[in-house]
Amino acid sequence: MSKTMQKRINFSISSSQSEAMKRIIIPTKTSQSDFIRVALDERLDRINKQQLEEKLEEGYKAMAEEHKRFAKLSAKAAAEVVPDWK
Repeated sequence: MSKTMQKRINFSISSSQSEAMKRIIIPTKTSQSDFIRVALDERLDRINKQQLEEKLEEGYKAMAEEHKRFAKLSAKAAAEVVPDWK
């Protein structure tokens, strides 16, 4: 982990979460803090990605109507220039 400014926080987890975490971190010689930091980073990345995908989807839907209108205008203009255009 990079040396960035860190803040100490306290929180509670269930006994089963603690035991599951210990089963993973002991063999890998990872600290609880590092394990939690990585898990938190992964969760935050997933949330940020999901929010970005939702915003992109909204943008694509908003542009769909504009693209539809442009296609109709383009087809009309093409039909005027090339009468056999369908």
